[in-house]
Amino acid sequence: MRTDFKSRVRFSEVDADCKLSFGKIIDYLQDCSNLQSEMLGVGVEHQEETNKAWILSSWQVEVKGEIKNGDNIEVATWPYSFNRACGKRNYTIAMADSPKDYIIEADSMWVLLNIGTGMLTKVEDSDTEKYELEEPLDMNYSKKKIAKTSEYERKDEHIVYNYHLDINRHMNNAWYVKIAEEYIEDKSKIKSFRVEYKKSAKLGNKVIPFVAYENGRYVIELRNEENEVYAITEFNEN
Repeated sequence: MRTDFKSRVRFSEVDADCKLSFGKIIDYLQDCSNLQSEMLGVGVEHQEETNKAWILSSWQVEVKGEIKNGDNIEVATWPYSFNRACGKRNYTIAMADSPKDYIIEADSMWVLLNIGTGMLTKVEDSDTEKYELEEPLDMNYSKKKIAKTSEYERKDEHIVYNYHLDINRHMNNAWYVKIAEEYIEDKSKIKSFRVEYKKSAKLGNKVIPFVAYENGRYVIELRNEENEVYAITEFNEN
């Protein structure tokens, strides 16, 4: 099942260059899949009833153009695969008057969390029966994990405040991207980016960026004070 919505990019959503940032792109994508879940009756209230929540494991986002203040856009999503370990979902963003000419193409992987125990749980048929699968997007899917590097520069730490949190009381997925993209010198050169989530940052935690750049590729790890990784991000100019 495909779900989409139209929106006009507002002034409060754009950066200093009047463009939609990568973190704001993630906000739009997340809003679209949340909308689908609510429409199917498996949204926030269902999550509270079942004590289960789909949580994001990874993003792959292909950037084919810029989205600017005032643009009329169409955001779409659909699931294309489920197994006992995870679900996979595509997203697109296009101009509303040309919905097949994608500016953003994205792939994502989701895992199921038992809210009570905080542990991952097996995906059952009852967890996926409301979702109708569609064909996967024709895009170049990444098969490997983000390649790390040994040459990182530590940056100033960020503190997790209440405004960073989602309904699971963790730092929202988009904030990891919003923090990481601050260390990209020229975002107009970025052709794609990826995120792998490892550990949830919570209220009061310190998030410390470690930044590397080599051969047109930024690798930015967000770690805690014990050097454990919250998320690994990769931004590619090539």
